[in-house]
Amino acid sequence: MIAKKGLIMIGGCTLVVSAITAISFEQEEQKVNAPMITACQAHPGRTDGSGCHTCRTNCEKWGLSYGEYHCHNGGGSSSGSQATTPAYDAQAEQARIAEQQRLAEEARIAEQKRQEEEAKHQEELRLAEEKRIQEQKEYDQGYQEGFDYKWKNIHDDLSIEQLKEDQKSAKYQEGYEKGFAEAQKQLNEEKEKAYQLGYDQKKNDPNLSFQEPADQSENYKKAFRSGYDTAEKELTAFTQKVAKEHASHDGIHLDHLDENFPDGVIHATYTQAYQTAYQEAEADYFEKIANEARQNAQEKVWNQDQQSDPQSKQAISEKGKAKYQTQFAASVQEIEKNLKAEKASIQEQGYQDGLEGKEKEDTTFSKYKKYKIYNDLQSAYLQGYRKGEEKKQEEDNMFFAGTLSVLLTTIGGGGLIAYKKHKQKTM
Repeated sequence: MIAKKGLIMIGGCTLVVSAITAISFEQEEQKVNAPMITACQAHPGRTDGSGCHTCRTNCEKWGLSYGEYHCHNGGGSSSGSQATTPAYDAQAEQARIAEQQRLAEEARIAEQKRQEEEAKHQEELRLAEEKRIQEQKEYDQGYQEGFDYKWKNIHDDLSIEQLKEDQKSAKYQEGYEKGFAEAQKQLNEEKEKAYQLGYDQKKNDPNLSFQEPADQSENYKKAFRSGYDTAEKELTAFTQKVAKEHASHDGIHLDHLDENFPDGVIHATYTQAYQTAYQEAEADYFEKIANEARQNAQEKVWNQDQQSDPQSKQAISEKGKAKYQTQFAASVQEIEKNLKAEKASIQEQGYQDGLEGKEKEDTTFSKYKKYKIYNDLQSAYLQGYRKGEEKKQEEDNMFFAGTLSVLLTTIGGGGLIAYKKHKQKTM
């Protein structure tokens, strides 16, 4: 059973009519009980001279539309016709109410479902956030521990396998790897920076002693020292090269060491390298000059040149020329002295060859053959050879006379014959 209400306009009031409608869904029949007037209510608002006015308040309650012009007590409606009471349609009202209830129920179910899904979504978000926070915590822990480990153990390599053996979470391992890598990166950056600073410190001031940086890590100090040592090594090589170049010139042209320093060199290294290179250059230069002087002096003496002294091709500086002249004069004296002694030795060799009856030869002085002195030496040899021959003849004569005297005394004539035969054999 469904109760319905309707509005009927009678006189100056609106009657509220109630009716009981019985609906049989099986037989699709409708029965409406006798209507009951429950109240006569006049809605507010003054009427005009025709007994009409426009509805402005609770219009739907009286079955009117907002702004609808209508009349009471038989007055005309907004359209100018006699006001009528709307017909009451119980079936339409029932359908309308059912539709409203259905829509309301669907709305309720949809809202409930939405709320449940929203609650589920919020729970999922909460759990996801908890998981994210936990994973971030594990990641951060791994990152920090990986970073700290590498920073404190510079030369150790990362061992992810050890982390897996320790059953660390994936996020922890990821964080550890990233922290380890970041520490390695920062260490490398620190190392490069320190290396360059150490390098620049020495390069910019070659004569500055090493100054270890204070309040820095061992990694930083080691890299700083490495950069400093590299610059020092380069400067040392450069200094030695420059010193040798300068000394090679100065050793030939200067009588003393140059005490000035070129720019960009290590003074102590330069001084030591310069002195050594200067002495070597000077000694080498003087040796070349001395050899040339001795050679020229030998040519002069052996060719018996009394007119002029050969000039040096090596003596290109004043100190070189002085060295050449000194060495040349000394060499001439030495060669003349040696040649005099050799001449006497050659004459003695000739004497021995003549004394022993050997053939004449010049093997002992053949090296002089292309020089003028050869004739003098040959003359000395021949002179000695002749003296040797004379000496041998003299000795032979003395031997003959002595032997003859002995033979004559001891064996008479037979001895003389024996002596003559002996003489023939020895000749």
